[in-house]
Amino acid sequence: VSTQSTGEKEEHFVEGFFRATKSARERRDLVEMVLCRFGSEWDDFVQSSCKFDIYYSLPIFLSLLDKLDNLSRESIAFAVFRKNLDGANDYFNKMYKQHKAKILESNKKLVRGTLASVLHFTQFLLFSESLQRNTKRNSIDQCYTQLSTAVTDSVDAFAGQQSKLPEEVVVVENYHYLYNFLLKNKIESLDKYRSQCHRRYKDSLELYIKAYLTLPLEKINVFFSGVQNKLDSGVRVTEIGFDPEFSKQKLKALIAEYSVKELKKGVESVMKKIEKHFSKDKNLFTVACLTVQAELIKQVEGHEKLMRDCYPEAGLNFNFSVAQIHGIFDKKSPK
Repeated sequence: VSTQSTGEKEEHFVEGFFRATKSARERRDLVEMVLCRFGSEWDDFVQSSCKFDIYYSLPIFLSLLDKLDNLSRESIAFAVFRKNLDGANDYFNKMYKQHKAKILESNKKLVRGTLASVLHFTQFLLFSESLQRNTKRNSIDQCYTQLSTAVTDSVDAFAGQQSKLPEEVVVVENYHYLYNFLLKNKIESLDKYRSQCHRRYKDSLELYIKAYLTLPLEKINVFFSGVQNKLDSGVRVTEIGFDPEFSKQKLKALIAEYSVKELKKGVESVMKKIEKHFSKDKNLFTVACLTVQAELIKQVEGHEKLMRDCYPEAGLNFNFSVAQIHGIFDKKSPK
């Protein structure tokens, strides 16, 4: 008896109540009558609850799924609750469609930082997962997929409407938030979406840095960009220095303009712009600064290679080292 489900115990209790005075056929008819009456009362409860607050459909729907898992398919209780599940499923579908519409419409008030649509989505996930006990997740996972698509559409639409703030900043802030949330709250059906969020925020951060920030060493960057274009067009490395536009003397003069002091000023200027855009999220500000640092070091190392290849005997070197670049960023980064 201890292995019986709750539903079966309820059914046996009703049977036991009438066992002393009724035949087996009569007892079964009475059990069916009582449970069917209960099913009707349950439908009324579901309707009134969901009309009061459509979000009640979520715990009701999940509870019925859990109840059916514990019932024998041949029992009367299973047939009754299975019928109840159909009604609860209708309200569940209505609920997630309303929530999807809420996500798509919630960014009309333009506010910086994490968008309302993103917060609605993550709060719903927390609420839903706190109720989730059933291993059969098809319905709820499909709901998550629909809502994640709505969040993506809302973030991209909001980003495209910006005039005072770079579009990439909106994308970075919100996909960074979503990625960290999904990383912390493991939801298997959203693993692909978590990877998508990570890729979107990383790609947008790189675009932001390239499009909106003038990195230090701007003149040297332009110079070596021209050198690389020459090489890509077929000019040999040994011939680069003979072009007046890319002569050793011109490069030497450019290098002289960039002391450690000038480099530091350039880094400070870049970090002020980043702070202006990402001041509400210190973690994201740090990520942006580290990305700038990595991009600057990548540029310097690339320029040093071109100097070795195209001006091998000129003895040209920058007035700073990669280690000094690290030191400048370390002093300016938030603690």
